[in-house]
Amino acid sequence: MSSQHANRFESPRRTSFGSASLVLIGQLIAWSLISSSSLQAQSVWIRSGDGLWNVASHWSPGGVPNSATTDVVIDSDVDEGVVVSLNIAAAIRQLTIGGRDRLDVLNGNSLTLHGDVTNNGVIAINPTAGTSGSAVIAAQNLVLGGSGSLRLRASGTRSRLDSQAGVVVTQLADHRIEGVGTVRAALFNQGLVRADAALGNGSELVISTNNQRNAGLFEATAGSTLTIDSVTVDNLGGVLRAAAKKFSPKGHCAPFHQRPLRRFHAYRPRANKSYLKRVI
Repeated sequence: MSSQHANRFESPRRTSFGSASLVLIGQLIAWSLISSSSLQAQSVWIRSGDGLWNVASHWSPGGVPNSATTDVVIDSDVDEGVVVSLNIAAAIRQLTIGGRDRLDVLNGNSLTLHGDVTNNGVIAINPTAGTSGSAVIAAQNLVLGGSGSLRLRASGTRSRLDSQAGVVVTQLADHRIEGVGTVRAALFNQGLVRADAALGNGSELVISTNNQRNAGLFEATAGSTLTIDSVTVDNLGGVLRAAAKKFSPKGHCAPFHQRPLRRFHAYRPRANKSYLKRVI
């Protein structure tokens, strides 16, 4: 009899404890999902053609992406692709661009990145070569990957790839940074950095402000100049290559044609000229 009473007493206790545990676990999971969702949102381009960034109806869910916790996806199913024109100063987390698509950072605007980039299309910085200038800015260490191209389209600082203090941009092997303008980001290049006058308004791509590491290729195409201005390039098995004697130091590139250099420092001591200081 006592045994039966014990069984009747213990069984409800086990069942009650199990139910409470399941409820608690369910609440924790729901809270975690809600918390993650609120911390990392996603905006997807849904317009079937070209359009402006700052139109809420062009995105799903509706709303203009402009938050360091929002991932942006531009990956259309339109045969000819779409061109999204960034016409504000926006900040986002990760960026994904499809192989047929293009993001234009319009004159006078900027895109600040707080996460990695997967670019299989084109990111064009200041494509109309306006005088106000445009920039893509890395706010934290990030990877620039995919099979696409980041194109600087205006000379000088009107078209820039920048990074905040202490931030490194790692470009993977299949990606390209090319055109004319200025790269001021601290770059670890495993892909291609190319001065290419055919892609922009001007002929010079300037590498300045932050020291660089190169395990890929730095080059200047014919009719273009790649200028290394007041920074050190640590050449980690990469190549620095020029066509038509246009590798900076200006007019002195012939000895360096397709020659791998370990480390050199170029600077402009006067009259806006660059000179080769040392080769190690």
